[in-house]
This record gives sequence, structure tokens and C-alpha cells, in this order.
Amino acid sequence: MAAQNSGKTAKARAKPRGRPFRDGESGNPGGRPKSGLSLVDNLRAALEQVDSETGRTRGEALAEKYVDLAEAGSVTAMENIIARFHGKPEQGIKLSGDEEKPLHIRVPERDTSKPQQSVGEAAGGAETPEAVS
Repeated sequence: MAAQNSGKTAKARAKPRGRPFRDGESGNPGGRPKSGLSLVDNLRAALEQVDSETGRTRGEALAEKYVDLAEAGSVTAMENIIARFHGKPEQGIKLSGDEEKPLHIRVPERDTSKPQQSVGEAAGGAETPEAVS
């Protein structure tokens, strides 16, 4: 004898699968809730706070500390100060070889079955690109 469904145990679906909303109807009409200020906004607010004892902003105190570190010999502080005013120098790549022959670049396929790989891992453990003829 075949089992019959009484209808009491079957779950009724409120909306059909696949396209639960009509065109122009959103499942989240209010949108994503605002999560507060961004990190940049919070940092800006913190740096604009004025120290009641000195009358300086925290940003001014931080800049002065950075200059003091550079004067004391901190190469990192010096590099960062220079980079903020002049920008970082461009890193050029010089190619050499026979101008008559085309340059061949081999890009190894990435194994998508593993998590992200470094360039060296994707190239079979090589740290420098292989020459292709």
C-alpha cells in the first residue's frame, strides 16, 4: 500500500523558489543599515581633538613626533615624510636583449583547487621567471 501525505506534514511555500520577488520589488527595501563612521572618519575626528593643556590638536602633536623621529635618525620616518611631500619614486624596469626578437612572457596557470598561491608557488617554486625561447 502506498503511503499518502495527509497534508499536515507538508510545508507550504510562501513564495516560489528562484524568483521570490516580482520585478521592481526588493527583498530589502530599506537597504543595508548604516554601520556608523568609517575608519578614516574616526581617525580624522581623533586627530582634530584639541589637547586642553597644550592647545594643539592631536594631529599637530603626531606630526611633531614624526619630525622628531626623523631628526633622531629614523630612516622610516624620513622616507615617509619625503614620500608625503614628493611622492614615492617610480620603480622603472629596464628590458634588454635582441630588439629583433619578440619578448615572450609565460604566465603559468593558477591551480584553482588550492587557496591563493604566491607567484613563486604558481611557477613551480621558482623565484625568478624562466626564459622562454
